[in-house]
Amino acid sequence: MSVKTDLLSVHRAILVLTAFLITALFASCGGGSGGSPSKGGPPTLTSLNPSSVEAGSAGFTITVNGTNFDSSCEVEYTSDGELLSTFSNAYVSSTELQAPISASDVAQIGAGSVIVGCTDGGGSLPFLVTGFPRIEIEQAANDLVWDPVHQVIYLSVPPTVPGGSGIAVLDPVTAKLLSFTPLGNNPDVLAISDDGQYLYVGLDDTSSIQRFTLPQLVADISFPIGVAGDFPFDIQVEPGAPHTTAVSLGVPDSTTPASAGVTIFDDGVPRPTSVPGPIDGGLGTCYCGSLQWGSAESTLYSNNSMSTGFDFYSLSVNANGAVLSQDYPNVFSSFNGAFWNSIHYLPSTGLVYADDRTVVNPSGGIVLGTFNLPAGAVGINRMVPDSTLDLATFLFQANCVYDGPGSCYIVSTFHLSDLSYLNSFTVTNIQGVYGAINMVRWGKNGLAFNTDTGQVYLVDITTLVQSASTAPTYREGSQRYVSVRNPQRILTTSRKGLLGASSNNPK
Repeated sequence: MSVKTDLLSVHRAILVLTAFLITALFASCGGGSGGSPSKGGPPTLTSLNPSSVEAGSAGFTITVNGTNFDSSCEVEYTSDGELLSTFSNAYVSSTELQAPISASDVAQIGAGSVIVGCTDGGGSLPFLVTGFPRIEIEQAANDLVWDPVHQVIYLSVPPTVPGGSGIAVLDPVTAKLLSFTPLGNNPDVLAISDDGQYLYVGLDDTSSIQRFTLPQLVADISFPIGVAGDFPFDIQVEPGAPHTTAVSLGVPDSTTPASAGVTIFDDGVPRPTSVPGPIDGGLGTCYCGSLQWGSAESTLYSNNSMSTGFDFYSLSVNANGAVLSQDYPNVFSSFNGAFWNSIHYLPSTGLVYADDRTVVNPSGGIVLGTFNLPAGAVGINRMVPDSTLDLATFLFQANCVYDGPGSCYIVSTFHLSDLSYLNSFTVTNIQGVYGAINMVRWGKNGLAFNTDTGQVYLVDITTLVQSASTAPTYREGSQRYVSVRNPQRILTTSRKGLLGASSNNPK
């Protein structure tokens, strides 16, 4: 090798090294293009789309939304703590990752997670595979109530359905009607004694209440509620006293139907002293709508969702009847739509929980807090508290886009103890104009609600109530859609406000 050749090799090496150093310096200053964008910090995860699917669904693509993603990011899909799939080519942009989820990964009900791992960090979001999001039963019902003693749901059927009005008995486990008892005069609001002995049925057209003995639904006593033309707006049986009922009285064809006061009945006999309503005039009146007995037989609670006073009422009850003892204004926050804002009392906590998400200490009418709306939830709410599970279950109207008829709803759970959010899933194709009329819990993990267009829905909320250490159970053979009667889309309940939900929007 000549000296000239050696010098040429050295010169080329110097040029290569110089080019490398310039390129490295240029890249370190932010130059160049292609590859992942410049990082603005560790990646964060904000949402999943979808955030839940039904067990047995076909394969789909899940989108992870967030920030500061790059091509190093991987997506892992787990179910009940078990890693099922890993995806290394998930990068779409700095704000989006995508991964294909197979049908086998969502074949069974479970509570899972979508985990993202990148060079600079990662995170995870919950993902639910639900049992049956809903069973739709084409059955018009003015009201429904759960009987925990006999494990059935009673429905008050309006006279607009084929076969006429009456009381239907629904087995929620099989989604089948077990029996139908004809009953005229427009059966509406229902109440059941806590010992499962009696079912009370408000009859709107005759201003009366019919009592049945259970479980055979044998007609017992029938009694008038007071002024002809009024109707039973709400009925609540006193805990531990199946013969005693509190009844709030309504005025039909009114923008403020719950305006005729409250009366206490013993086996259909009214106690002499009643709380008057605004329609009666005088002192101590209340727009008493929804009723709840307190921890003692001497206390009854109610609320005003007829006017913007949004009062919370405490009533004193004794052998002579009931009187208004305390009126706390501006406690609640909304009318909650055409079917109003209902309250729920739990003796275990001593607190009142409202459909509008307000939590009240009845001693002093003090607002202790409010359950937060989950992402995507809007409009009218229904809720059921459950002290045995430390759980509040809400049904929210939702703002979502999907290809199909009906509306979207979000079912969410919260801890009663601190009002903290627990979990949610979305159910679609829910029929109705003004939303759910009433909602009850049934069994261990069941939810049921009726709508104003003639449907009853059964919802499995197993994945929303189980603890992290409890393995979910899959309900084999559950039917997603069950038609048990021909639908009729006209309800006859007098409790609906004439102005409708459009004029009763929450604040």
